[in-house]
Amino acid sequence: MIAGYKTHVGFYPHPTTIEKFNSELSNFKKGKGSVQFPLNKSLPKELIESMVAYRMELLKQ
Repeated sequence: MIAGYKTHVGFYPHPTTIEKFNSELSNFKKGKGSVQFPLNKSLPKELIESMVAYRMELLKQ
Protein backbone atom coordinates (compact mmCIF):
# COMPACT_ATOMS: atom_id res chain seq x y z
CA MET A 1 0.00 0.00 0.00
CA ILE A 2 1.15 3.52 -0.76
CA ALA A 3 -0.29 6.75 0.61
CA GLY A 4 0.48 10.41 -0.03
CA TYR A 5 0.86 12.92 2.79
CA LYS A 6 1.80 16.58 3.06
CA THR A 7 5.52 15.94 3.58
CA HIS A 8 6.11 12.34 2.54
CA VAL A 9 4.97 9.24 0.69
CA GLY A 10 4.07 6.40 3.04
CA PHE A 11 4.95 2.90 1.86
CA TYR A 12 3.58 -0.08 3.80
CA PRO A 13 5.16 -3.31 2.49
CA HIS A 14 5.13 -5.55 5.60
CA PRO A 15 7.29 -5.82 8.73
CA THR A 16 9.35 -8.70 7.29
CA THR A 17 10.18 -6.60 4.24
CA ILE A 18 11.22 -3.65 6.40
CA GLU A 19 13.48 -5.99 8.41
CA LYS A 20 15.03 -7.47 5.25
CA PHE A 21 15.87 -4.04 3.80
CA ASN A 22 16.66 -2.32 7.11
CA SER A 23 20.19 -1.24 6.13
CA GLU A 24 19.05 0.15 2.77
CA LEU A 25 16.31 2.09 4.56
CA SER A 26 18.64 3.60 7.18
CA ASN A 27 18.28 7.13 5.73
CA PHE A 28 14.49 7.06 5.96
CA LYS A 29 12.02 7.25 8.82
CA LYS A 30 10.65 3.76 9.48
CA GLY A 31 7.98 2.07 11.54
CA LYS A 32 7.42 -1.61 12.19
CA GLY A 33 5.83 -2.13 8.76
CA SER A 34 6.19 1.24 7.10
CA VAL A 35 8.70 3.65 5.63
CA GLN A 36 8.39 7.35 4.84
CA PHE A 37 9.96 8.79 1.70
CA PRO A 38 10.18 12.60 1.95
CA LEU A 39 8.66 14.59 -0.89
CA ASN A 40 11.73 16.82 -1.19
CA LYS A 41 13.88 13.89 -2.41
CA SER A 42 13.54 11.54 -5.36
CA LEU A 43 11.84 8.23 -4.68
CA PRO A 44 14.34 5.33 -4.47
CA LYS A 45 12.62 3.46 -7.29
CA GLU A 46 15.08 0.56 -7.49
CA LEU A 47 14.81 -0.01 -3.74
CA ILE A 48 11.00 0.07 -3.89
CA GLU A 49 11.02 -2.38 -6.80
CA SER A 50 13.32 -4.73 -4.87
CA MET A 51 11.09 -4.55 -1.81
CA VAL A 52 7.97 -5.30 -3.85
CA ALA A 53 9.69 -8.23 -5.60
CA TYR A 54 10.85 -9.62 -2.24
CA ARG A 55 7.35 -9.41 -0.79
CA MET A 56 5.84 -11.05 -3.87
CA GLU A 57 8.28 -13.96 -3.54
CA LEU A 58 7.28 -14.42 0.10
CA LEU A 59 3.61 -14.52 -0.86
CA LYS A 60 4.25 -17.23 -3.45
CA GLN A 61 5.57 -19.60 -0.77
